[in-house]
Amino acid sequence: GALMAPVTIVEFSDFQCPSCRHAAPLLDQAVRALDGKVRLVFKNFPLSHHPFSEKAARAALAAERQGKFWEYHDLIFENQHRLDDLAFEAFARQLKLDLDRFKADFESSEIRERVSRDRSDGIAAGVGGTPAVFVNGREYLGSLDDLIRYLEEELDA
Repeated sequence: GALMAPVTIVEFSDFQCPSCRHAAPLLDQAVRALDGKVRLVFKNFPLSHHPFSEKAARAALAAERQGKFWEYHDLIFENQHRLDDLAFEAFARQLKLDLDRFKADFESSEIRERVSRDRSDGIAAGVGGTPAVFVNGREYLGSLDDLIRYLEEELDA
């Protein structure tokens, strides 16, 4: 969404969480429906009981360094049921990323620290599970199916 949008959605998400997979298109729809008025900030909140969620977060951030975060994000969620160590490189190939750069970024301390920082931000915000959605700093506890209506009300306020 627009960088200077009046409404900011922050989502804390886990790439292996089925509810997060369900939330992704609803959040995208909200940003598109209110074009220019809403922006979405994705934060990684890998849960310990999902064995590939932390690696998926690192892979998506490595793709971001080549301008392909959202495309990679979508591929992970589309293939959530078959994540393994080989899948992350396969997705990078599919998006025609520079593989050497992708691998280096995936293993980098900067990417690891960013995932850790996102998770710490979530803990500080009181996130206990995923997806956790905040609108202009306040946790949104309603149904994501009703998010567009809520955002319109936020814009009118």
